[in-house]
Amino acid sequence: MEADPDSHVALRTAVDEFGVSADDAPELLRAMLQWLAGQGLKDDGAIYVMLESHVARMLHAFILNTAPYRRFCYLHHGAFVDHHPVSPTDLQPSATYTIELLRREFGAELSPFLRIWHDQILEGNYRVSCVNLD
Repeated sequence: MEADPDSHVALRTAVDEFGVSADDAPELLRAMLQWLAGQGLKDDGAIYVMLESHVARMLHAFILNTAPYRRFCYLHHGAFVDHHPVSPTDLQPSATYTIELLRREFGAELSPFLRIWHDQILEGNYRVSCVNLD
């Protein structure tokens, strides 16, 4: 899965508006793409989550650039992928499900920005930013 050719716009937004390090931005883009790819692999009815993180900041920067985001969604998912912010609830099973799916799918290629989620979830040191219910 590759980013839209206009992904530089999302990178710039992430750096300029969300405080993402310019040095980390390319790897965060890769992590975000891995997370987005995982949405298409989730089981029916499963709740797939995004943790509050620099990856979430990259995703939100991408979503704010609606034209490239829309093109990406239709190209890779066949439909627009809605954004669902969450209210405080117990999403630990969904967080565990998400990271295990990503670890299984990407193995050693999983971005370090996503790999750290595993330990954060085990330690209970995380918050869910948004969910995919589609």
